Amino acid sequence: MINGHPANDSVSGLTQIRAVQHEDLSYAAEENAYTISHVEVTGDTVTWDHVWVSDEGEKYCQVGHSAVIKDATILTWTWPNSEVCP
Repeated sequence: MINGHPANDSVSGLTQIRAVQHEDLSYAAEENAYTISHVEVTGDTVTWDHVWVSDEGEKYCQVGHSAVIKDATILTWTWPNSEVCP
């Protein structure tokens, strides 16, 4: 996990989710720093994996993000620990 990340491993509500994204993008190599893959939707739950590239060029892998979305609103978002990609 990135030092100083605004949340441990889960957030809920739009304000907290925006804070996480703002923090992530402030350390990102560019605006499109995410590569998302393996997206699955089951009912109200979306799961996905992603690679994020920091402004130093390091790639961080996260497998198993999960969000519950209802009525076009993200209710919760849980993510795994980041690891430097091999």
